[in-house]
Order: sequence, then structure tokens, then C-alpha cells
Amino acid sequence: MVIINDKNNKKISIKMGWKHLSYIQGDEKIVFNIEPMVGEADIIYIPNDEIWSESQINWARESKKEILRDINTIDWNRDIVLNECDIALKCMPIDNDEIEEGTMESTEAAKEFGSLYLFDPDKKVQKEQVHELWCTLEQRFAEQAQGKVTVYANAIIENSVFNKISIETLLKNDNVVLNIVGNK
Repeated sequence: MVIINDKNNKKISIKMGWKHLSYIQGDEKIVFNIEPMVGEADIIYIPNDEIWSESQINWARESKKEILRDINTIDWNRDIVLNECDIALKCMPIDNDEIEEGTMESTEAAKEFGSLYLFDPDKKVQKEQVHELWCTLEQRFAEQAQGKVTVYANAIIENSVFNKISIETLLKNDNVVLNIVGNK
């Protein structure tokens, strides 16, 4: 976790996970989704200006430029690109978990790796090694899946880890019935 001070000298914590980035101020946080990619920078999804301006959190609504600058100026141990799109701004109390139950990130192995903050700039591990570690966890998670797995086709991005590793592994898994449908 990276800790900085904002323009008013308030403490800000920024926590980079495998599929999310949390920007924490006081007892609230904004959570941005990340799409891990293969062979290119990972995508951090940012709400467009119109959606951002409707935030229920005053400090977030009025600080988009500063928040994005803070995220971009940190020399993360991973390649990232910000992608502005039509998605909601996820704001929640600091105590709420940004990781959904049943996902790879909710496994004990992923929690352990997440607690090491391997994406932080001060880590001695090379970014390619960190990325490979997480990709291995994704593959093992898909290998251990069982039952019906529903995937929404509109959510598949060509060079995403989801497409290149998870889907390919699920297709080879005899214990899975892969159900690919149109839109969610």
C-alpha cells in the first residue's frame, strides 16, 4: 500500500490489487476495477466525467483530476493504462471488502499474495514476475473450477488474462460446463 498526502495534507492510501485499485481517504474508499492483460498494460477503468460528477462522496466528486494524478504518478510495479468509460464510480466504507466472494482474489493463496503488496514501487520483485505469479493463480483457479460457469461474451477482451488464460483453461477443464451468453 502506498501512502501519500493530498493537497490539504490529508493522508491518502492507495492499494493496488490484481483486479482492483482502492483509493482510500478517511473512512471511505473509491474502488477502480482493473483488467489484467497479456502482453500489454493492464487497464484501470475510470468513470467518465458525467458519471464521476454524480458521486455521493463529496471529496471524490470534487477531486477527479487529483485522484487520477495520484494514481498515475506512482511508479507501480506493473504497467497500467487508465481507460475512461461509462461505468459507475464505486464508493464504499473502508471496512467493505472490494473483493467478491467466489473469485480468484478471494482464495487464501490470492489473499496471501495480496497482503505482500507486490505491485508497490518499493518491491524488489520484477513486474514481469509478479504478473506471472498472478497469471499462474488464475490458471490454477480455472483448473480447479467445477460445475456450470457462465461467461458474458460482451465482457471478453481480446488480450485479457481472462480470455487468454482463464477461458482457455476452463475450456480444457472436464469438470466445467462453460456457458457463454450474450449480454449481462
